[in-house]
Amino acid sequence: MTSRPVDHLNLSEDLKTLVHQCYNLPLSNTASLEQHANTVLGSLLDPLHQFLATLSALDRSRALQICLVLYFASNQRFTPRVLQLQAALETLSGRDSIINAGTSAGKTICMALPALMTPNRISVIISPLKRLMATQAKAFERYGLRSIHLNGDTPNDEALWKKVAEGYYSVVVVSPESADTTPGVRDCDAPRFSRLIQRSTFTRLVKHFFFDEGHHIYVDGLPAHGLGAFRPSYGRLIQLRVFCKQATFQVLSGTLPPHFQRCISDNLSLRTGFTTVNASSNSANLVYSSAPLVGSLAEFRNFDFTVGSQFKGIIFVDKRELALQLARYLDNHSGWPSNLRGRGVVRTYYSSHSLKHLEKVFTAFNDPAGSCRILVATSGLAEGIDSAVVRWIVQAGLISRISDLRQRYGRAGRDGLLSCICMLLYEDWVLQIDLDAFPRDAADPDTPSKRLDKNSKKPARIGRAMVELVQNDDCIRSSFVQYFHDWTVNNVTSTSFWCCSSKWHPDHCIYYQEWFTRAPITQKEIDKLDTAAKLAKKAVRRREKSRKVVDRKPLIEALLRWRSDQYEMHPLRGFRTEQDILSAQGLKDVARIAPTRLSTAVVAELLKETDEWTREWAERLVQFVVAHDKAASVSPLPEQDMEVSSDDEASSESSDEEPLVVTATRQRTDASLCEVASQHTQSSAHIIEIHEGSESEEVEAEGENADEAMDLD
Repeated sequence: MTSRPVDHLNLSEDLKTLVHQCYNLPLSNTASLEQHANTVLGSLLDPLHQFLATLSALDRSRALQICLVLYFASNQRFTPRVLQLQAALETLSGRDSIINAGTSAGKTICMALPALMTPNRISVIISPLKRLMATQAKAFERYGLRSIHLNGDTPNDEALWKKVAEGYYSVVVVSPESADTTPGVRDCDAPRFSRLIQRSTFTRLVKHFFFDEGHHIYVDGLPAHGLGAFRPSYGRLIQLRVFCKQATFQVLSGTLPPHFQRCISDNLSLRTGFTTVNASSNSANLVYSSAPLVGSLAEFRNFDFTVGSQFKGIIFVDKRELALQLARYLDNHSGWPSNLRGRGVVRTYYSSHSLKHLEKVFTAFNDPAGSCRILVATSGLAEGIDSAVVRWIVQAGLISRISDLRQRYGRAGRDGLLSCICMLLYEDWVLQIDLDAFPRDAADPDTPSKRLDKNSKKPARIGRAMVELVQNDDCIRSSFVQYFHDWTVNNVTSTSFWCCSSKWHPDHCIYYQEWFTRAPITQKEIDKLDTAAKLAKKAVRRREKSRKVVDRKPLIEALLRWRSDQYEMHPLRGFRTEQDILSAQGLKDVARIAPTRLSTAVVAELLKETDEWTREWAERLVQFVVAHDKAASVSPLPEQDMEVSSDDEASSESSDEEPLVVTATRQRTDASLCEVASQHTQSSAHIIEIHEGSESEEVEAEGENADEAMDLD
C-alpha cells in the first residue's frame, strides 16, 4: 500500500507517526505483518483470529493494518470487531455493500475505518436528522478525522465552503436533501453542497458514500401502497452515482428486512456482486411484551405504571400534541415524590425542538443522576441515540411496520447485559381486523389491507405483519425472526428469565415489577376506579343539593316556631290555619335545601305553591332560614365532606354522631324569634310526624345508594 499523508488526521504528533508507520507496512509479507500485529495488539486480536483465518493473504494483511490504524487512532484503546472489519474490507476493496446490523453493532466505526485508511480523500455520510448529523461529526473527530456536518444552520461562510471544496474535511455529513441534484428542486438545507457535488474538482476527492439509517430510502424515499414519498430526495440518491462514478456505496441500518434490501439495492443501482453483511439484530437481553390499551391513547392512566420506576425509560408516541399532553400528565403525577413532581422528571423530545434544547434534555436524561426519568418522544429519538441508562421502552399505540417498532426497541439494553423490557400498548380495534382482508404479498409483509390515500385512517395503514404480531399467540421474538429472515442461533436467544408475554411461554408470566412499580392497568381496574369516582361524584352532588341530616332537626324546630309566630301576627288568622303558611311536607322540604342553594326561586319550585303564596311568604321564609343558619353557624359543606369515597358514602349519610355544630345550634336562640308561651298539641304532633318521616326517608335513601353501587359494580 502506498504511503499516505497524515496531515488530515487531527491526532498528536506521536500518534500521527505511529499511524504513518502503519500506512507503510508491506502488505505482501503477511507473516511479518501478523507477527508485528500480535506484538503490538496482543490479546486484542483474540476475538478476530477465527475471522482472519477465513481471509486471503492480501485481505488478512489489509485487515491487520486496519486493526493497527484504529488502535493508534483511538489512542490505543481498542481494535475493530468482526462486523466492523468485514464492512471496512468490503468498502476498501471497492465493492458496494449493505450492512444489516442491529443496535450497538458499532456502525459508526464501520464508516470511520475507510476514512482512516484514505485520509487524503473524502467520505460523505448521508444522515436523516440534524441532531444525528451533529452527533456523528463529533464521533468521527474522536478518531482524528476532520469532520463537518452541513445543513440549513451552516453559515454562508466563503472560507468554510472553500475548505469543504478543497477536501480539508475527511468526513462530510449531510442530509439527503443536501445531496439532491434534481434540476428545479429547491434544496432548503444546504444548496451549496448540492451544487458542489456536481463539480468534478470536488467529486474526484470523494471516495466513499455511506447511507446511514439506510432504511429511510425505502420507508421515506419511495412511494408505497398508494402514498407518495415522504422525503423524495431519498429516492433520488442514485444521482450520486452519475457524478461520482468511482465512489463506493455502503448502506447501513439495523432494520433491513429482505424486502427493504431488494428495493434499496435496485434504487441505488448497487454494482453487480455487491455484498450483504447480515448480523443478528436480536438483543438477547430484551424482554418483549404487548398488551391492549384500556380505552384509547387519550386515557393517560394506561401509562401510570411507568411513574416512580427506579429505571429510566422512553415512551414513543406518533404525535407531538400527544407527547406534550402525556408528558404534562405524567410529570405532575402523584406517584412521584413531592420534590420531583412537576419539575421536569418527565420531558418531551421531538425534532422540532432546537438542537440546543434537545442536547439539554438528553443530557438530563442520559446522566444516571440527571433529573429527567422519562422521555416522551416521537420517532426522531429512535435513531442514533446511544444511551446505557434506558431499561424500558413503551410504544404507545400501533405503528404500521414491524421494522419501525424494532428500531424503537433498539434504544434499550444497548450494553447487552442488563435485562430490559420493550412494551407495545395497542388499540383493541386491531383484534377485530380480518386477516383475510389482506393480500397475500410475501414480498412485502407490511402491505395494508387496501390501497391508501392521504385521508386513510390509522387502522387502514397498519400492515399485515403488525396485525399478525398482535393477533397471533406466537412468541414475539420468533415473529421478529420471521419478519427479518434472521435464522441465526443468536437471533432466537434470550438471556433474561422471561422471553416475551406471549402465551407461547405460559409458565413464564412476566413480572413487571422487575422494572416498574406495578403492572400495566387493566380494564377491570379502570372500571373499579371509574365506579368509585362515579359514587363519589354522586355523593358530592347529593350533598350539594341537601342540607346535612344533623342540621335539619334544629331548623325544623325553628320553622315551627316561625310559622306559629307568623300565624299569630297575621291579620287573617281567623280565616286560615298554620298549614296555609307552610305545610308539614313543606317544613321537611325546606329543611332539606342546602344552604348554598337556598333562594326564593328554589323554594317556590320545590314547594310548588301559588304565585300569591310566593309573593307573600317565599322571601320571608328565605330570610328567616338565612338568619337561622347565621345564628346557628351552619356553613356550606366543608371540603372533607365534599370529597367522599364510595366506601364511606353510606355510613356518612346514616351516622348517629352529631358534630359540634349541632350542639352549638341547640345552645343558641335566634334573637329575631318570639318566644312561644306553650307547645301546641298540633305542632308537637307535627314534629313527631316530621321526624318519623325524615328517619324513614333517610333509610330509604341509604337503600337506594346501595342499589346504585350494586348497579355500577
